[in-house]
Amino acid sequence: MVLIDGLEGDLNTIDPADVESFSVLKDASATAVYGVRGANGVILITTKRGKEGKLSITARANLTVSQLKRMPNYLGSSKYARLANEAKVLSGGIKLYNDTELELIEDGLDPDLFPNVNWQDEILNPISLQQTYYLNAKSKYANDVAYQKITYRANIDMNLTKSTKLYFGTDGHVTISQTPGGIKNTDKLWQLTREITPLMFPTRYSTGELPTYGAGDDYSPYTMLNETGYSVRTRYRNLMTLALNQDLSALIEGLSAKVQIASDYKTTLDETRALAPAMYKASGRFSDGTLQLAETRKKREVLYARDLTQWRSYQLKAHLNWDRTFGDHNFGSLLYYDMQDIQDTIDANFGYTGSANFPSGEQFGFFPSLALGWAASEYDFVKDNLPWLSFLKFRASYGLTGNDRIAGRTRFPYLQIGAKNLKWEKAIKQNIGVDGKLFKDKISFTVDVYKDTRDNIYQQRRTIPGWAGLITLPYGNVGSMYSYGSDGNIAIKQDISRDMSFTIRANYTYSANHVDYMEEAKQLYPYLEATGYPFGVQRGYIAEGLFKNQEDIETSPIQTFGKYRPGDIKYKDVNGDGIINPYDMVPLTYTNQAPRLMYGVGGEFNYKAFTAGILFKGSGAVEYFRTGTWENGANFDSGWIPFYLGDKGNVLTIVADQENRWTPAWYSGDPSTENPDAMFPRLSYGSNENNSQRSTFWKEDGSFIRLQELSFGYTWAGYEVFKPMGISSVNAQLVMNNLFTIDKVKYFDPEQAKYNGGKYPIPARYSLQLYVNF
Repeated sequence: MVLIDGLEGDLNTIDPADVESFSVLKDASATAVYGVRGANGVILITTKRGKEGKLSITARANLTVSQLKRMPNYLGSSKYARLANEAKVLSGGIKLYNDTELELIEDGLDPDLFPNVNWQDEILNPISLQQTYYLNAKSKYANDVAYQKITYRANIDMNLTKSTKLYFGTDGHVTISQTPGGIKNTDKLWQLTREITPLMFPTRYSTGELPTYGAGDDYSPYTMLNETGYSVRTRYRNLMTLALNQDLSALIEGLSAKVQIASDYKTTLDETRALAPAMYKASGRFSDGTLQLAETRKKREVLYARDLTQWRSYQLKAHLNWDRTFGDHNFGSLLYYDMQDIQDTIDANFGYTGSANFPSGEQFGFFPSLALGWAASEYDFVKDNLPWLSFLKFRASYGLTGNDRIAGRTRFPYLQIGAKNLKWEKAIKQNIGVDGKLFKDKISFTVDVYKDTRDNIYQQRRTIPGWAGLITLPYGNVGSMYSYGSDGNIAIKQDISRDMSFTIRANYTYSANHVDYMEEAKQLYPYLEATGYPFGVQRGYIAEGLFKNQEDIETSPIQTFGKYRPGDIKYKDVNGDGIINPYDMVPLTYTNQAPRLMYGVGGEFNYKAFTAGILFKGSGAVEYFRTGTWENGANFDSGWIPFYLGDKGNVLTIVADQENRWTPAWYSGDPSTENPDAMFPRLSYGSNENNSQRSTFWKEDGSFIRLQELSFGYTWAGYEVFKPMGISSVNAQLVMNNLFTIDKVKYFDPEQAKYNGGKYPIPARYSLQLYVNF
């Protein structure tokens, strides 16, 4: 749950310049006061507010240059055609291009019928520019313009009486984006650069007509970008908040009440003015040399469409708090035991929470938690024996939380039979931590170890027999699992002189999980079960290299994935039944490209008015598959496996290197091309079911470390020349992002590796920023 100024919100709506403070709560003791919504942790964001005193204004201007540095490299037409011939012949067919056509392609003599198009070059600029302007007046207003985006935020606090405070806040944004007609985002444009080969058709025929492959096929990215009209999407969001705080100490000392109401309004307006130009396909040339063109799509005049979507929600929160101190003991909405000077703490929370998502009798749950803290550094024996230890505190917490966020329909419940025995999903949260500071606070660190055990997980039943006559299986609280991990950070600060200092910081997060029980149909082999393995575990086959020859095929277990030949992938018969089928799929790794370890290392250097900063980020214990990646109905195998879609789909340049692919000696004339360690199996034309199975053959290490940011800055303050203009200081910064990455992925950005070039790459950015304070 994300709370922005006490209300649920979206991180994407916040400008970093508006953030006053940012906190992450995760253990049971810290999240208990947030009820059922705190079961999965809470992120607290407080935005900036005005302060009494002289009005201060900050103006910011950014100029950012973006550049794509790591993009998939595809073959040109000549090499593509030769590999297409190889794939076709090795699949049992005949060559697609004869020697004459290969010569025309290589020499570029007929760009209409045998073009050589780099579709990335056709739609991408070498660099892109972005400008951002920001103005903040404390106690007044703030607005931000970035491209066609305007954001605003205002926070107003008023003291109505000595005991009554009123708060009014409003924030929102207006975003206007434009895309080619008929599409809502530019992902499709990028995917087309991967799907349309350099030989398929030119950007435009020499006679002026626009090409396409067939009547039902996509436009080229060039046509889609330049000839299909445009769509404009306008998004508007406004959140208004009113809160009243009343001190009731006149009735009971320490008693206070707060009522907060908010209205969140969102609207999306889509306006499309789409064009459909006439499209043609060239099939050859007439005897006089002119193109043989056939119209595949009729021209359609402008199509106008308008779609308006509106959404409104309300939040109402009421709090009654009592906080009272008796001597060394403090009691309140939380129960504390605070030993003066020694600073040992006991923090107890008791929550009794109700939810309308459950049937009568199960709506309320009791969720207690207990947190203990021991500040060892406050004891004399520690101070006397470890004088270099500034602070040392050990923490432990144990608590029970509940979750009512369950699947199913709530707006129109008549489409699904309800589960009458539904209960709270419960989580036992355990945490042990230590905080420390050394050498007069020059070194500080925090380390936490946690375990989160969940029971009564809501899932669809799997063991109800068919004779029960149910078309749709019911749901129930039957699942259980636990997650565990650790996170921590360390900071080292050193003042070299009065004008010079540096800081080094590092942090890490490690997490993993284990399914204790998931109801499922009885499996023949334990390794096929979900129980006992990580949630979302990726299963596949164990590859044993490539088939050497026909004899190798005949003496190996039968593989049930269509026809296969020498040079195709050979799989292990795990259960020993002589047949390779889904019963031989074993757990291979966690969820595809989900890192279990994430970390960051950074530093700052300051010398008088000059500053420099550096930040590395990385991930480890992460693996991904070159094949078998599906997302939102899209398959990304074609970005890696050559000719997976036949005549559609570009081929990576690495495939042309003979060392990277297996080729039979009878085709190449060289026995060494039957490379058992090749990166790619035998080329196939069209989907090769045997070679596209998820297996260890396609499993790769997705670990990386990235230079995320490098910055330099200088501040001019107190200069006489600024005073007539009311300027107190000027700060200039050069900020560079995503400069380089160290990894084993090589061909795509490691954070997008599983998509095989199907996602727009992460660019490098170079930003010049100017801050002027008045």
